[in-house]
This record gives sequence, C-alpha cells and structure tokens, in this order.
Amino acid sequence: MKNFLLKNLVLFLVIVSAYGCNKGSQAKSETTRNGVNISLATATFNSYRTKGFQNLPATTAIVWNDTLSDAAFKFAHDIATQGDGPGGNVYITGQGEVILNYPGNLGYSGNVAVAFCYLFSDTANIKNMIDQGFSAYPNFSTFTDEIMNSMVTKFGMGEYNNRWYLIAGN
Repeated sequence: MKNFLLKNLVLFLVIVSAYGCNKGSQAKSETTRNGVNISLATATFNSYRTKGFQNLPATTAIVWNDTLSDAAFKFAHDIATQGDGPGGNVYITGQGEVILNYPGNLGYSGNVAVAFCYLFSDTANIKNMIDQGFSAYPNFSTFTDEIMNSMVTKFGMGEYNNRWYLIAGN
C-alpha cells in the first residue's frame, strides 16, 4: 500500500510539474515575440480593419506572422548597431540594408507591402502607438492606406532600442 501511494504521489508531481512548466513557457511564446504583445497588437489593428476607418472600408482581419516579426526585430537591432541610413532614413541601415529585404533574407516567401517605424520608448503601450498611427490620418495616409489594404493579410513587429518596427504583407 505504501509503495502504491508513493508511486501515485510521484506520478502526480511529475504530471503537475510538466503541465505547469509547459503551460508557462507556451503562454509566454504565444503572447510576446520580439518585445511585442502579439494579442494586443493584433486586436488593435483588427479593431480598425474589421470596422473600417475614415473613408477606408472594412476588410478581413490581419494575422501575426513570426517571420515578419523576426525580420522587424533583426532590422531594429541592425539599425541600432549600424545607425540610420542616408539623411537619417529609418528604413535603411547605415550599411545600406533596406528593411523590406529582411523578410526574404529570413525565408519569407510572401510579398512585403509596407514597413513602419514607431519611435517610442521600449516600455510604450503597443495599443497607444497603433492608435496614434491611425490618428495621424489623413496627414500620414500612406501607412493607413497600406495597413487597411485587403491585400495585406499578415504582419509582424519587433522592438529594440526605442524603435518599434512593423512589416506587413501577404
């Protein structure tokens, strides 16, 4: 009887430990990537896309893409290391690398439509940043028009050194 109870206790502890560790690591990877809260960023963009915005019609929801996120993060890191491109261009590194080429360099096979840089602190609220991008419409319509385009179906973001980059495409 004692061996039976001991075996069951050990089995219970193994199951609880495995479930607890797996759940914790899984929840973190599903929620945050490259410094960005995936759920909040996706929900914020989709709050505009699925309802329409200003004169732009409603469209399908946009989905997160890990490769686009990795490309955005790598670009943010590279530009922090190399400096901005000519004339302070935040979409070209000091060594002439263009942000729109990064997804393909990481194996992304889709089309890349737009990139955008948010110059906010590392601790900024992602929802507030996205909302501010939309509030700049129509003065900054290029970004809004692209992110609301029905052909844009995927996006990823990465944050490094007070720069938040978004890359979107299909």
